[in-house]
Amino acid sequence: MVAICIAAFAIVSCEKTNGPTPPGSGDDSATVEPGTDSTIVKTSMFDFEVLEIDPAYIKAKVTPEDQQLKYFWSAIPKAAYEGTYHSDITAAALATVNLWKESFADYGYMSFEEMYNDQISTGTQTSTFGGYTQMTELYLLAFGVDETGTLTTDVEMSELYITGKVEPSDNTFKILLVDETIIRVEPSNDDPYCFYVMPKEGGFDNYDSPEAIADEYLEVNASALNVLITSGIDQRNYFEVFETYGTGTYVAFAFGAYAGARTTDVETLEIEYEEYVPDPEAGNGFTKLTGDVAFEASNAYWEDGMIDYSDNASTVYLAIQAKSSYESDETRLGLYIQLDNMSKFPYNMQGEYQVSSSLKAGTVVKGWRDEDYNQDGSYYYEKDSYSWDATIDSGKLTITANGDGTYTIVADLYDVDGNSISTEYSGMIEVSEDW
Repeated sequence: MVAICIAAFAIVSCEKTNGPTPPGSGDDSATVEPGTDSTIVKTSMFDFEVLEIDPAYIKAKVTPEDQQLKYFWSAIPKAAYEGTYHSDITAAALATVNLWKESFADYGYMSFEEMYNDQISTGTQTSTFGGYTQMTELYLLAFGVDETGTLTTDVEMSELYITGKVEPSDNTFKILLVDETIIRVEPSNDDPYCFYVMPKEGGFDNYDSPEAIADEYLEVNASALNVLITSGIDQRNYFEVFETYGTGTYVAFAFGAYAGARTTDVETLEIEYEEYVPDPEAGNGFTKLTGDVAFEASNAYWEDGMIDYSDNASTVYLAIQAKSSYESDETRLGLYIQLDNMSKFPYNMQGEYQVSSSLKAGTVVKGWRDEDYNQDGSYYYEKDSYSWDATIDSGKLTITANGDGTYTIVADLYDVDGNSISTEYSGMIEVSEDW
């Protein structure tokens, strides 16, 4: 069963998932707050009983008068009930059913019927509705609905409930940089928390305090906290943040968080990051080859956007493939080609390209391995190999347009020891879907 919600409501997670959370219905009936004894709210067709109230969720039980009735039930925040549905609980129910009919595919169902059968209940049911922030006002609602999506009963709702208030946590955090862009957090206990990283200048320094950053982080990311909040030792790779802002000082921060509220002080760690700048001259070629190699190419494709080696040229990747032992196409040559004009790519690729470390347009980027054994640039794979067998050190690549949409590629390349790496391919050059 798939947990489903609609944009107006908090994300719902249930022991039995109850589909798109309809907007809560409510009136000025009694309010049930955390810590009160469980009470059963009786309506004409459903009995609602709250079993547990937490700052982030409510656990409840519903019992229909007719144990054979097919019905849907859920929790709905008061704000959605009054704001989105203008206190019209029937409108909320109809919106839920219409969502099943119109958007079943978005939730992984093949048909309305499949979604209906997965969301409908019979008999007494117990569910946990979660993803709320502290002190959220909400209602439970239930209504009968048949296989055509027609409501078969009035829409009935419970009294008003309020989720709990978050208590402070004594959790503390040790923040570590375990790799260039990987941040690890070691908490003192298993209470939930969040962590993130941002540039110091123009980011972290713009706030009055670390706590101000944490509070804004919770507010801005309120709808995604079920994904962002973690517990126990955790680490994440923030390479996209570092690549976006480049070389400079960053601040990683961690803080306790639950049900949309901060539960601890904020721990921070300053990090110095130096952006990687590809430089073929910064490393040396390497090879495992002991002699010349040639292979029969079976396929080739282009891909753009993987990397740009220079601000003065655009880089496209050309993979030349051959059959593996399993008769599938596998890449044998991975060549990075520097272009000065992408407007007509891939139809302007014919020409002769020399292997070079200059990164200039009209060249194939030379391959290299730096002192940290990071490999970059153009490379060669042996058959069925799972690691580079040689970097491309010199030679040339010739591409000729055949006039019928096909191309002829002639690779006359060499590794650092002067071993020849050669192949010829004639046919279509596919364009990767990433282009």
